[in-house]
Formats: sequence, C-alpha cells, structure tokens
Amino acid sequence: LQRKDFTSALDYANKAYADISLFTKSDRVKKAHLFAKIYFGKKEFSTALKYAKSAVDIPNNEDAIEKMRLFHVISSIYKSLGDFESSLKYYENEIELRYNISTSNFKIRQFILNKDLKKDFDLLTLENENRKKELQIRKIRTTYIIILLVVIFITIIVATNIITYNRRKRLGLIVENAHSKKLMSTKENFFENLSHEFRTPITVIIGYHNLIKTKNLTKDQTLKYLKGI
Repeated sequence: LQRKDFTSALDYANKAYADISLFTKSDRVKKAHLFAKIYFGKKEFSTALKYAKSAVDIPNNEDAIEKMRLFHVISSIYKSLGDFESSLKYYENEIELRYNISTSNFKIRQFILNKDLKKDFDLLTLENENRKKELQIRKIRTTYIIILLVVIFITIIVATNIITYNRRKRLGLIVENAHSKKLMSTKENFFENLSHEFRTPITVIIGYHNLIKTKNLTKDQTLKYLKGI
C-alpha cells in the first residue's frame, strides 16, 4: 500500500483472507479495513464502501482501534463521493470511538497504576512488618545474650568464691595440722626432758639404796651414802 501498488496488494490480501470463516470478528474488521483502503486507493469507491460497511455492524469492543480506522476510511470514501453529511457522520463516529479508546486506555492505565500502587503499598507494609519482626527478634536475642552473660558472670563469681573458700580451708587445715604437729612435738620434748630430769636423781637414789641394802656397810659408810643421796 505504501508503494501505491494496489493491484499487488489486492492479490496478497485475497490470498491472506482466502477463507474468512477461519477468522474471528476482529479479523473481519481488519479485512474490511484492508480491502476498503485498497479499493479506495484504486478509486473504486463503491467497492471500497461495500467492504467497509460489511464490518460496521461488528461491535466496537472486538477491535476498537481497527474499527476506528474503518470509520476513517468510510468517512474519506463519502468525502471523495461528495456525500459530506455521511462523511461527517462517520467522522464523528471515528472521533467518538477514539475518545472511548482514550478513556478506556486511561482507565486501564489508572487501574494498572492503582494496582502497582497497591502492590508497592503491600510490599512496603510487608517490609515494615518484616522489619518490626526483625527488631523484635534482635531485642529477644539481645535479652537472651544479656541473661546468658549475667548467668556466666554469676557462675564465675560463685566458682571463684568456692575455689577461694576451699583454698583458705585447705590452707587453714595445713596450718592447723602443722601447729598440731609442732604442739605435739613440744609436748613430747617437754615430757621427755621432764622424765629425764626425774629419772636421773631417782636412778642415783635407787643405786645408793641398793648399795646400802645389799652390802654390809658400816655406820660411817651408810651415812656417807645417805649424804650422797
């Protein structure tokens, strides 16, 4: 069509739309628009108008953009035929459909935007909730760590006190044992010396006594031994 070779375009269009029963209503609108443009380019306005009007009864929601283009072709055909009233009518239909498409696109964009905004809001809400949960977990973890450190500190203090007490007790026992041994040694030495002090004179007395008792001594000798005692 851009090369103005409408005959070749018509051949290709006939081959492409050989079996219209296999196509949808949207394809019927596209076919009507294509053939109407080809015959309009060939200046065969009646045939162009026939093809164009063959799809006018198809609802606009099937392919609104293609239908709008079809209205534009019909308006151009009537304008070329000198029927300005009909041309204006289809031009108004084209403008109305263009407005509806714009409005529909705006609503679609608004819907998508609202959907995206809601999605972003949900993501932000989810992130906020996750952040709150993470902060709570951190607080709980910090509390547990503090409690664990306190328990460890108390355990160290108690263990240190127990070890210190046991050391002092053991040292006290050692000192007490050493003192007891020293005391016992002192007692033994005292009694041993005391025994020796008593035993020496007694031995002497017993010796003189045995001499006086066993030997026939004179009175002077006896007195001498008694003075020795």
